[in-house]
Amino acid sequence: MKKMDDELKGQKSVVNDTTTPPAAMYMNLGQIIATTDTIYPEIDVVRYSNQILMNLTENDVMLDFLELPGIAREGKMHIRGTRIYLTIEKAKKMHDVLGTILQKAK
Repeated sequence: MKKMDDELKGQKSVVNDTTTPPAAMYMNLGQIIATTDTIYPEIDVVRYSNQILMNLTENDVMLDFLELPGIAREGKMHIRGTRIYLTIEKAKKMHDVLGTILQKAK
């Protein structure tokens, strides 16, 4: 991460066109995507999940999205999954947005 931050220092910020290191910049990606045609998210991996495990640290939320029931191999169940780390702030934002969306879905 430090190496990447060092490589990105001095590059132009998408938000305010200044030379701000990425860690110091705030970007509302949803708003940027909605108002420009120069950014297009490319989704590399699409997975189905029917179970989630959640862990919390002081700084992060860890979400393990699992595909159950899994595959039995050599006497053990192997369960495919995808792990996502979020900051506490982004996890709270996700909670708010999901809550609103799911409320409307009822």
